[in-house]
Amino acid sequence: MAAELVPPLVVFAAPAEAPAPVLGARDTLVRQARLHSAAFLDLSPAAPSAPTAPGLLRRGLEAYEGLRFDDALVALGAGLDEASASGGAGLTREELADLLLYRGLTHNQRGAPALGWDDLVRAAVIDDTRILDPLRFPPRTVEAFQRALERVRAQPRGELVVHAPAGCTTLVDGRAVQSPPSLPLGAHFLRVECAGLLPWSSQVVLATPRQELTATPVAPQLPGEAEVRALARARGAARLLWCHAELAGAAGAAPVLWLTLLDSASGKTLSAAAVALTPGGGAGEEVDSAVAGLFDHGSGPRAVPQVKVVTRTVRARPRWYAQPWLWGLIGAGVATAVLIPLLDDSGGTGVTVRLKGIP
Repeated sequence: MAAELVPPLVVFAAPAEAPAPVLGARDTLVRQARLHSAAFLDLSPAAPSAPTAPGLLRRGLEAYEGLRFDDALVALGAGLDEASASGGAGLTREELADLLLYRGLTHNQRGAPALGWDDLVRAAVIDDTRILDPLRFPPRTVEAFQRALERVRAQPRGELVVHAPAGCTTLVDGRAVQSPPSLPLGAHFLRVECAGLLPWSSQVVLATPRQELTATPVAPQLPGEAEVRALARARGAARLLWCHAELAGAAGAAPVLWLTLLDSASGKTLSAAAVALTPGGGAGEEVDSAVAGLFDHGSGPRAVPQVKVVTRTVRARPRWYAQPWLWGLIGAGVATAVLIPLLDDSGGTGVTVRLKGIP
């Protein structure tokens, strides 16, 4: 089949966990692709999988209470491994301490008291306010953990200062913090979450009275133009509508949907548009209008000027017939000289682009 007869390809990509306006724009693109008999591909990175550490903790507790200490050690160890890698994702401070507390108790039951003591101390570092319920734990366990608490409380404390991008949430040991927290010296779970960026995590060993570090969350890797063009050529599509969403960098700013109609072989831009996805606004209609216009402009043999649409950024101007200078020109007899070139039907190749909301 000739390339020009192959339906165009619409490729969309947005950061994982994109906000509702971006998801609404994606639905609009799917609908427009169907209207134009175009294939639609979503190359957005997959959303992060749900953390498994909470389930591993529950499994470890059940195994411990069922006296299956080997199974408990495996589940609790796997939960701690994930919590260390994710900065404690999905776990509260008490649950993070429980992973260490119950692993320490399991080590004691398996005849490894030195390992058990280390885990009890680490649990006390995570939550030095924890008091074990004597109705739930045997006296020996309550006494051992109390000794671990006393050791931790007798040590100096330190301040953990985390430098993160504006608008991000910093969690230390499962708790969101606004200012640098004062913590017992030792290992702590750190996680920084930012809209549109991959979470940044670390297990930090606090060893000084004031310790500073910089969190550097990065954006998920979206496919590039060259990659999607190669995909279009492999499918035999001569034209490609490449749509990617860019989340707002400043607080309160709307995400932007960038749309570029490309010639798959040469990479030449046939037409382009950008739509600000304002929440609760008319972004859906703007996306509809922009996509329809791009397809129409890119379907003919003529060259098409680049088009850019940004919602709610164009100020309204007076109607042309209300302009006082126009009536002055008419009164001076210049209207004929102005209007004749506009009405000339000499076969020119000019293109008139009409976009909703822009005079």
